[in-house]
Amino acid sequence: MTASSARWSRALTWLPLAVFAAWATTRFHRHVDVSDASLYRVLARHLADDGSWTALRYLPTAYPRFFEHLPFGLWPMVVVIRLSGESALPLLQLGLSLGTVWLVGRAASNLAGRWAGLGAMTTLALTQNFFFISSLTLLDVPLLLSAAVVLVALTRERLDGVSLALLFAGTLLGVATKGPFGLMTPGAFVLARAVVDRSLRAFVLPSVVMLAAMLPVVAFVFTSHEWLEFYGRGQVLASVTGARADGDGGRSFAVQKLLEMFWPGLAFLPLLVPGVRRRLEPGAGDSRAVKLVALASLVLVVGLSLPARKVAHHVFVAFPLLALTSGVALRPLLERVVARWNEKPLAMVLGFFVLAGLVAGPLGVAQLFSGRACVMSTEFAHTFDGIAPGTELEVVAAEAPWPTLSALAAERRLVPIHVRQLGAVGREWALVEEPAWASQPGFVEVERARGWVLVHKTSD
Repeated sequence: MTASSARWSRALTWLPLAVFAAWATTRFHRHVDVSDASLYRVLARHLADDGSWTALRYLPTAYPRFFEHLPFGLWPMVVVIRLSGESALPLLQLGLSLGTVWLVGRAASNLAGRWAGLGAMTTLALTQNFFFISSLTLLDVPLLLSAAVVLVALTRERLDGVSLALLFAGTLLGVATKGPFGLMTPGAFVLARAVVDRSLRAFVLPSVVMLAAMLPVVAFVFTSHEWLEFYGRGQVLASVTGARADGDGGRSFAVQKLLEMFWPGLAFLPLLVPGVRRRLEPGAGDSRAVKLVALASLVLVVGLSLPARKVAHHVFVAFPLLALTSGVALRPLLERVVARWNEKPLAMVLGFFVLAGLVAGPLGVAQLFSGRACVMSTEFAHTFDGIAPGTELEVVAAEAPWPTLSALAAERRLVPIHVRQLGAVGREWALVEEPAWASQPGFVEVERARGWVLVHKTSD
């Protein structure tokens, strides 16, 4: 790499972060309805209110004791709520996401140089499904950060004390956040590195570190009868075996979701094909970095395909490794572009794209990927503003409308109770699905919008 190229790559490192932040922050003041994000926000709020660190609860009639996920991934949110309030949660999550982008770039730089790092950062920063979740209160945000930490550890030239310490920290964070999914990235990359380097030590030593990192979480689960029964058996084991009926059981489901969700990164992967690579780098031969990322990505996708129960957001954990792979694929192309362009015109072109990205974010381009806000924050907003937090209300529907329940709990701080018949629990307010609503004595319709009817109990 020439001195000029080195200067360019160092300067450009910060540009993907700037564009990513500009796009992601536009969602701070935009209403976003994501059921899981609302769920985790309520769980973290209750931990903060209760002064607890492990006793998760959701709603009195829906998961009054919550064992679907471990409590540790919520701890950063709990700390922020106690110190600064819930309004600071988007900043926390965005900070973690920015860290993920930077660390993925660092890992790619370790493996294949600065231009690979720039390609990896740009790919991840522009991935729609990544910046969509980047500031939401989802456990996937710290999970992806853990994967990025692991990649930095395992792409270092030597597996020294620093590498193993980072591997331990990343694996512990991942397993503590989302259990077995925290092992996906380190497991895939350790296996790939051992195979490519033909080194037993490259497999055994990191594996021991990963097992050690799991121990605190395993000890927590196995020393609690409730966590072992409801999380260990009812969640983890049931998802692996298919005993849980929710989700998708198709073997190709993970691949299908990655093909739908990881763009523009997938467009760069053909650059790894040997014939294409030789045209970009004549005489370069087979690259260790190419073999390593290709094999690790394959192992990770296979790992995501093995559990009998699959959910779309489970594939998010593959994004850091796939972004790293895209960066390695883009490196020779980026180097050729820089080598053929003079600095001044290249600066003008890159400056134009960066400026366009920075301007497009505040103008709302990122909102093209957002759905319509719920009725509680739009058509019914004025009425709900007058209902005191903590008020219980009936939500009348044939099946539990989880997005509505979670929005009422997270955004309005109400206590929704799902019932199938109006008046079943005798609350003052009720939100009724239109098919279940018929005018009846004792209730008066207040508002109606988008399939919902807000009704109020009349005075006796």
